[in-house]
Amino acid sequence: MCVFLTILFVIWPFGTLPLVLYLMYCQKKYAYYFFGIFIALFTMYYPPVGDQYRYWLIFQDPISLFDIDFGSEDGQWARLLNLIYPISSMIKYCGGNFEHVRFILILFTYSFSFNFFWNQTLRLRTEVSRKKYFFIALFFLLSLPVAPIMTGFRWGTAVIFFWLAASYFVIDRKIKAAVFATLAMFFHFAIVPCIALFALCMYVKNIIWKRPGIVLFAAVLISIFLELCIAFLLKFPFFDLVRVYIESDGAWRIGELPYEMSFLSKIGFFFADLMFYIYLIVVSTVIFKYKKNNINTDNSYPTYMFLFTFVLIIIFVIFWNFYAIAGRLKSLIILFASSAVMMAVLKKYMHINKKALLLYGLFIAFFFTFPFLSYKKALRVAGCHRFCYSNLFTIITNTYSEKWISENVNDDSSIIAD
Repeated sequence: MCVFLTILFVIWPFGTLPLVLYLMYCQKKYAYYFFGIFIALFTMYYPPVGDQYRYWLIFQDPISLFDIDFGSEDGQWARLLNLIYPISSMIKYCGGNFEHVRFILILFTYSFSFNFFWNQTLRLRTEVSRKKYFFIALFFLLSLPVAPIMTGFRWGTAVIFFWLAASYFVIDRKIKAAVFATLAMFFHFAIVPCIALFALCMYVKNIIWKRPGIVLFAAVLISIFLELCIAFLLKFPFFDLVRVYIESDGAWRIGELPYEMSFLSKIGFFFADLMFYIYLIVVSTVIFKYKKNNINTDNSYPTYMFLFTFVLIIIFVIFWNFYAIAGRLKSLIILFASSAVMMAVLKKYMHINKKALLLYGLFIAFFFTFPFLSYKKALRVAGCHRFCYSNLFTIITNTYSEKWISENVNDDSSIIAD
């Protein structure tokens, strides 16, 4: 069947999706890898707009990476320490296209994540029905931040590597944890505070786990005064780099949405935010339910993941008004929460009926698909519909020439409406 699937996949990748899902249901490991390849192939049709436009410019002229002002206050020198640039340069040197950078990042992060999940559930697959395991595995894979990797490379990749580092640390694989933590740091330096926070949580986990109500109440009080404190600190020269980063990234919640968005798009983003707030309430309820019913599982994988998810939710509550922080925390919360829920259900530490599990899965499916819908304008102009009828060779060689970009992408990296 694997050979037949491979041949069919080469001829028509999109048409193999039903068969891939069926083989995933049958717990065929290779089918899960085909699912990852399928997702990575689709993202190759995303054009170099937004953050991708900056990476595309450097991909075309790698030497320009060194044309930076080391004295600038926006931290241009940090580019030299980021792994995305040597990786993209290597791909260009080997004759690859810019879109191959995205394909490789998504495929590798997906494969690492799935391999961990598969190995950790090796003995558990025989204890649950195929249907239940299929949905649990699918919901976990859909919680991976594919869209952030597709549109920005660095943060989504760093999130997955950080989650892998935390996961391997919990199961006492310290060397692998250190490797993935290092990779995460050199993909996005903003992940460093998250790594430090995770280490702190491991040190004081008993305080957080046994007194979550007090910790949550303190977080609410802190959030009330934090905005005034940050506004005061930003007046000092030492915080110039922080100010430039926050203001350039649309940190303040007001005015986050681009002015050119349609009214329906704004409603869509408002609905997505509302869905995420409801999701936070659901996850918080699950965490408290898990804590109440699992007194003797303090050192289990789900416990550590739930613990850190709870802390991430608290940080999100504190920084909800700063999009540069809260926006990035969303992908972390979804991934850590989903891995905790799925493992807890498989290990039977927590009972969730079919309807509740399906409801949780619908949340995950929504968060996975909504970013693609929000980028529909760029995908439509780029002709992503071609993916539905193209063969593997056509998809893997798809790229956007300088002429196409000059005709369809503005100087400010936004897509030109047709």
